[in-house]
Amino acid sequence: MAKNKIERIDQKIEKTREKIAEYQEKLKTLEAQKTEAE
Repeated sequence: MAKNKIERIDQKIEKTREKIAEYQEKLKTLEAQKTEAE
């Protein structure tokens, strides 16, 4: 039973890491757009 819980937590960690990577990419794009606009 504990193994299933750990597996679910691992899946949540992986999804969160993917979201962080997406947001970092989005942030870089937005910062580049801001720099171009200045």
